[in-house]
Amino acid sequence: MGDYLLTGTGSSQNETGDSYQGDYKQGCRQGQGKFDWKDGSSYQGEWKNDYRTGQGRYTNPDGTYYEGEWKDDKEVGIHKYYTKEGVFTKEQDHK
Repeated sequence: MGDYLLTGTGSSQNETGDSYQGDYKQGCRQGQGKFDWKDGSSYQGEWKNDYRTGQGRYTNPDGTYYEGEWKDDKEVGIHKYYTKEGVFTKEQDHK
């Protein structure tokens, strides 16, 4: 029997306790999904070829968050920052 790569919706957890729930294609995170780090931070949004790519939201362990675009796991363009209550605090350009 050969190896099979997950395609569709599913979840996984790595050896450090981080977890992902969302879409997969050929074993890679692809489409919509949420990644939770063990420290309490998370990213929810678009994935492509296992990288954060597209629109998403990164939430810090204290509940503050920011939204914007990612490309190949890096922040790009304007990101908007919010308190945990959802109050806008600033914009930052990630060139």
